[in-house]
Amino acid sequence: MPITTRSEYGMRAMLMLASEHEGRRMSAGELSERAQIPKKYLEQILRDLKGAGLIRSYAGVHGGYQLTRPTTEITAGEVVRSLDQMNIMSCVGTLPEPSCDHLLGCSLRPLWQRLYSAMHEVLDSTTLQQLTEGACISAAAPLSLEAPPPAQ
Repeated sequence: MPITTRSEYGMRAMLMLASEHEGRRMSAGELSERAQIPKKYLEQILRDLKGAGLIRSYAGVHGGYQLTRPTTEITAGEVVRSLDQMNIMSCVGTLPEPSCDHLLGCSLRPLWQRLYSAMHEVLDSTTLQQLTEGACISAAAPLSLEAPPPAQ
């Protein structure tokens, strides 16, 4: 699954908010400028992040956006899922109905399912805190794409 610009921009905005000391609020304009994201597009992304409960907005002169939870409690998976459907193939992912003529007896579907699971595992085990500290990269363990041993 290619990571969309929408998810990338959403992650950038969330990391900007995560890096703010003492939860200072940031306006859409400030986020747009600092993260180099077109403001109109960012406003749509912020609306979806707010709808997912990941950020809150405040109106007024001292308004802006801030995270709803500590950075240790927000994962990259939550952010990406709030902005995009995470489908790698039509038969695996968040689509309601598989739309594949080869679904029954498909030899490839187990591969796509493992890839989908591995992607979710990485995103769901990576917090904003880890990303802001650079800990995600140093702590990353290589993933195995080998099939698990058969159950006995």
